[in-house]
Amino acid sequence: MKTSKLNLSLIVTALIFQLGCQKSGNSTSGDVAAAPGFIVSGTCVNCADMNRTVILQSNSQAQNGVSATTTLEADTFALQQNTLFGNSPTLYQGRAVLSGTLRVSSTVQSGICTFPAGTYVIQALNPTFMTYGILRDEQVQLIPQFAVPGVTGPIPAVISQAVIYGGTRLLLNLRLLQGPAIAYTGYGQPVFNSMVNCQDAFGITLN
Repeated sequence: MKTSKLNLSLIVTALIFQLGCQKSGNSTSGDVAAAPGFIVSGTCVNCADMNRTVILQSNSQAQNGVSATTTLEADTFALQQNTLFGNSPTLYQGRAVLSGTLRVSSTVQSGICTFPAGTYVIQALNPTFMTYGILRDEQVQLIPQFAVPGVTGPIPAVISQAVIYGGTRLLLNLRLLQGPAIAYTGYGQPVFNSMVNCQDAFGITLN
């Protein structure tokens, strides 16, 4: 009897340990390294009710020296339902989250609005909807991983469209909603001032 109870206790302990490991492995939350004064907790701010599964990871680049490494996640339940009917994950329909890292090799300017050089975490604010390989209008914030002059808070932006092509790549269109204003000293050196509205005109296409 004692041996039976001991064996049962060991089995229960092993199951608890295994479940704990699985939960940790599937988690998409957790703090990400960021510049002093910034905290990035997880890849999405308001996605607590959504269990997610990665369906695509991609590297994209623009001609102006901007590049991105992104991860596309689907609602696990919706993905399972899609798969039952034979749909490819790239033709997924349902809630989705796009996040990742954006690298700006040199400052990009549009009018007085600038996108300072730096490395930024792309953090989604909410899930958006994806259909037939196209994700639209995901609200995101860009959080510097290292200190960036003039950037005192997350930069609000929107991924107006992300399209899966070739089954393995993402074509992204990113629009800055705000950015640091730029001025110049008498010596021609740029000085970043307070955040200004970019008028939705500051768009970057990565493929």
